[in-house]
Amino acid sequence: MASTLMGEIVTAVVDLPPERVEFPGGSVQITGLQLQMKNTKHNTKSALASPNLVNIDVDQIQLGVKGKITGTMNDNHFDGELSMTTMNLKVALSLAIRNNGNGIPNMHLAACKISQPVPSLFDIVAAKLTAGNKQVLEKSLTAGSNQIFEALICSRIEFVLENRINDRFSLIPNKLAMNTLAEQAIIDEVISKMALRRRQVRSNTQIRLTRAVGARFNLTRASNLLLDYGVVGNPSVVGNFLEINSVSEISLNGRGGTPFGAQPLILPSDLKEDAMMQLIVSDFVPNSLLYHGHNTGIFNTRIDSKTPHFASMMKSSCSISDGVFFCLGTLFRNLSVTFPGRELIMIFKTLKAPVMKFHPLSKGGIQFHIVGEFIENDKNRLTL
Repeated sequence: MASTLMGEIVTAVVDLPPERVEFPGGSVQITGLQLQMKNTKHNTKSALASPNLVNIDVDQIQLGVKGKITGTMNDNHFDGELSMTTMNLKVALSLAIRNNGNGIPNMHLAACKISQPVPSLFDIVAAKLTAGNKQVLEKSLTAGSNQIFEALICSRIEFVLENRINDRFSLIPNKLAMNTLAEQAIIDEVISKMALRRRQVRSNTQIRLTRAVGARFNLTRASNLLLDYGVVGNPSVVGNFLEINSVSEISLNGRGGTPFGAQPLILPSDLKEDAMMQLIVSDFVPNSLLYHGHNTGIFNTRIDSKTPHFASMMKSSCSISDGVFFCLGTLFRNLSVTFPGRELIMIFKTLKAPVMKFHPLSKGGIQFHIVGEFIENDKNRLTL
């Protein structure tokens, strides 16, 4: 983050009022200041602070500044150009991580300052200034250099946060259709909105790979199921972690309405201190999908001998001599006895919303049960 901000401040265009420096015998105004980054490697340290702050210290910043200088010294008016170079600038930032009100993270510059006096080199080109007057002016500029660099850097950091980073965040949708989660949905959405702003016409062609069984599910209905991953409340710092809570509900058209809620979630004790991000998902997420997926019929599917990768399995009986080692008849012996030598069609339909419950591996992990019937010509039935 800090490296990104330092790189972006050079290109940020910010209209600042003139910097005014007063000294015995006169005053100057500095305008049109431009930044140039002399190096790209900086030392960066970051730490979290309550309630929702990220504190960042950056040093070893080498900056060059150019601008125009106008002033009066001992009743003599002068105009010229000013160059300032600093070799070891140190900046202390505090970023507040917040909710923008629409469920999207937002960063606010809570504090920004130059953490120590800035040693600077000056080059002043002004025809009407004597060498002695230049020394007086350089001494006065040295005393006010912290103020000058602070105004230059902090205003640009705030500009980058609000007009680039937060602006991109605002384009991120907080709800996504379930049939797009396997794609670069978030990135594509942001890019399309940026293109719309710029009035550009784009045509995107994507090759979509679908799994054999997944291709048989009714994904046209999945487009009506939306995952709401919007932020709930403001992020908060707990220990060495920044916690961000999400709605994490999958519902029809993103309108909510799940008749149950998430249970209180206790964070695991084995959180990894060296991990950049850890995602903890409760069973509310899959169960909200299972509930609304059942109501919309998304799980209704058909598997037969034409389904890729399943053709050889869809038989009631098989043998090694046939070149088939395993089929459904191997799994369900009653099937091979009652309906020998048949091709099978399996139609899955949920009779009620399935439920998934997470258990420790020692208590069985994730378990499920299937109850079904094989039907011959809508008459003879074999219950599994």
